[in-house]
Amino acid sequence: VRRTLAETAGFVPRTFVLSFGTTLEQDGTSAGAVTLPGERALGFRGRIDRVDVSADGTRGRVVDYKTGKVHAKPKKRSEEEELFPPIFQGGQTVQRPLYVLAARKAFPGVGQWEAAYDFCTQRGGFEQDRVAVDAPTLDRLATLVEGIAADADAGRYPFVPDVLRQCKWCDFREVCGPGHEVAFESKQEFPDLVRLLRRKEDYP
Repeated sequence: VRRTLAETAGFVPRTFVLSFGTTLEQDGTSAGAVTLPGERALGFRGRIDRVDVSADGTRGRVVDYKTGKVHAKPKKRSEEEELFPPIFQGGQTVQRPLYVLAARKAFPGVGQWEAAYDFCTQRGGFEQDRVAVDAPTLDRLATLVEGIAADADAGRYPFVPDVLRQCKWCDFREVCGPGHEVAFESKQEFPDLVRLLRRKEDYP
């Protein structure tokens, strides 16, 4: 409780469990819609655990509670990451910027946003991982989602094996079959995989 009070200093919790994406706006989009560069909109649904707003109403923070362990933060690979802090993990984690996108609809007067994973149990060490989510980050979200959507539209579902993390919990391991690490190594020059690997580099 003391930690939460210290971290929310200057902020006031405004809402808990804010649902978004379940209703459409007049323009046919939802609060969780991502407008792609070609004006196509993709809708997302979700529930934000908590939204805080500063006392003066200019700053906002979305908070997602986590009960698991804190994952190791990726190491900085280039100077570009000074401009774009790791938040997307190549498209695997778009939750926080999507939450900010939805919260902006609910609180249009707020100009500056950040998003936090709150590891609220002893297992997670009671840590909080916060990152600023500004307009350039949301622009990058749109181009990232556009690329992922283009792959889905074309039926492209390339994979990169991650035996220690993703593969361990994947429900579709049978699709890749045994020895998929070897198969991946032999196909890294395929255009679909090159595009996927480049996305992981461009969107840390």
